[in-house]
Amino acid sequence: MERAAETRTKALRALETCGLGGSYDYAVALHNLAALRVEEGHYEACEQACEDAIKVCAKTVGLKHRLYPDILRTLAVAHKRGGDTRRGAQVLEQALRLYEGALGDSHPDFVKCLYEVGVLYARLGDCEKAKTMLTRLVAVCRRTEGGKSRAYARALCTLAALYRQMRAFDKAEPAYREALAVVAALPDGGTSDRRKIALDYAKMLRLQGRTEEAAEIEQSQGQATDTGA
Repeated sequence: MERAAETRTKALRALETCGLGGSYDYAVALHNLAALRVEEGHYEACEQACEDAIKVCAKTVGLKHRLYPDILRTLAVAHKRGGDTRRGAQVLEQALRLYEGALGDSHPDFVKCLYEVGVLYARLGDCEKAKTMLTRLVAVCRRTEGGKSRAYARALCTLAALYRQMRAFDKAEPAYREALAVVAALPDGGTSDRRKIALDYAKMLRLQGRTEEAAEIEQSQGQATDTGA
């Protein structure tokens, strides 16, 4: 990775030498370097590169360009991995609004960002915000994927897991059941997804004290269980 970082730094210097230090290409190069820095675990360096990229982006293509939310998304990862999950969620939510404005709410980048924001807020324990994001995720996937796709099933399972976290079991159970029905109807039978969803559903059943039902599901998925749990 150090060699890759060196290569990207040289690309930046080359652009500066050519008088392109304030160009759109320079902003892209800065963002590429930031993305590499976050993977290296150099979060402060990533944040600085993102801040520099945003300044150049603002001066060249403007902050309504799709490069801006891309940079924010990388910055959010740096905040999250650096320990400031709350700040990461806030920055990612800002990126989400910009993706929607620039690309619409059917674009894959918007959908992925919507998922990431929802999951981050769930981890923070901000369940109401998470529910807002994940409920919308399910609605978007239903509309764009026809309610019969792997993406829709995964969105349902993520929302169900949030309801389980909230102890809203009456809402979680139908979401789990629908997700299982969707993956079962996939051409490949949704084997890996079905196992994950089923085991997640079993966790909810155990929380409700429905250990026999949970054990039956776990055993059907090849997982050893303790029915006395």
